[in-house]
Amino acid sequence: MKKLLLFLTLITGFSSSLFAGFTAKSIETALTMGNNVFDQSSCLLAHKRIYGIRAGIYNNTGLGLLLGYERANDVNCPECPNSDIQRFSGSIVQEMLSPVKLVPYAMATVGYEESSNEKTSPDQFFAGLGAGIKYRFTENFNAFADLRALRKFDSDTTDIVTTFGIAYLFQPYQATTVAEENTTLSQPPVVELDIASGAAVTPQTDVTEVITPQALEAPIEVTSVSSQSGSGKYYVQAGAYASGYPADLLRKLKKAGIRAKTKKVTRNGKKMTLVVTGPYKSKAAAKRALRKVKKTVSGAFITKL
Repeated sequence: MKKLLLFLTLITGFSSSLFAGFTAKSIETALTMGNNVFDQSSCLLAHKRIYGIRAGIYNNTGLGLLLGYERANDVNCPECPNSDIQRFSGSIVQEMLSPVKLVPYAMATVGYEESSNEKTSPDQFFAGLGAGIKYRFTENFNAFADLRALRKFDSDTTDIVTTFGIAYLFQPYQATTVAEENTTLSQPPVVELDIASGAAVTPQTDVTEVITPQALEAPIEVTSVSSQSGSGKYYVQAGAYASGYPADLLRKLKKAGIRAKTKKVTRNGKKMTLVVTGPYKSKAAAKRALRKVKKTVSGAFITKL
């Protein structure tokens, strides 16, 4: 028990320091099932299944912290008679960003293995490396399989473990808000002027005219003014990324029936990847497209590239 408390304290302190300032893009929970394909002393080969749960957080670069618990009940073999074996683990995971549904990942794991029969199978720490692949059915569901090699310190032995699972993902932070939250990537808001007062007005809807009959005899069309302009073609920008590949946003737009693509640009001396639709021949055409994109990405706007 003292070793387990020490492990939990160490993993909490390590994760807190490593992931300071970490912004979660998604939270993953999973049910797992697996087996030891090779072991020397834990006797898990004698048990048909190892069941467990996992929980992890990931940012938009695919980096994640994963906590896991696995258990095998009533393991019975000559070396470990009538034993219950459980493992607590913490892993650093790096997903390889991919535009397709298959997502490979690598992981480094540290953990603690506890046995109900300490005389034959000691409680001990372990560490290991592994790799796996996920298949994304939807934005919220995926299936995964991985293979890990776990080196146990006290018994000086190695277990090779396979794990399969089904995961559900929560998304507290939408990837589409990157362009709104990162001030170095966002485009300044469109400003419209009230002719009568000369004051700036923040439009609530897509307004292209300001009519002030009290001061003027006829309506006057006022062109929206943006502090960022260009001489290129019109596009609708749905997101901007300083690093990584915007696979989630592209899938979300595709699911809504919107054909989007990426463009590499440099703004304020920084290279970034934009997710855009277009180009459009006129601003009017871009505005029509913007209405559709905003149904999926509320922060979308028109830009020239």
